[in-house]
Amino acid sequence: MTEEEFANLALKDERIATLEAALEPFGDIAGEGSDDFSDDTKVVVTFGRTTHYALRLGDLRRARAVRL
Repeated sequence: MTEEEFANLALKDERIATLEAALEPFGDIAGEGSDDFSDDTKVVVTFGRTTHYALRLGDLRRARAVRL
């Protein structure tokens, strides 16, 4: 492996760690007991004065799967 390839690999590992950390809170939202609901179940998220309606439970489950 060349020095450049090694550097690129290190950058990719760093990016993966950053993405996992960013997704962690969303994975926690999927929570236990959500097995009764399909991936298409809408999730409403409110940030201050902004309410987001486009998320689905499946989006949160995929975020949780990244941590596993």
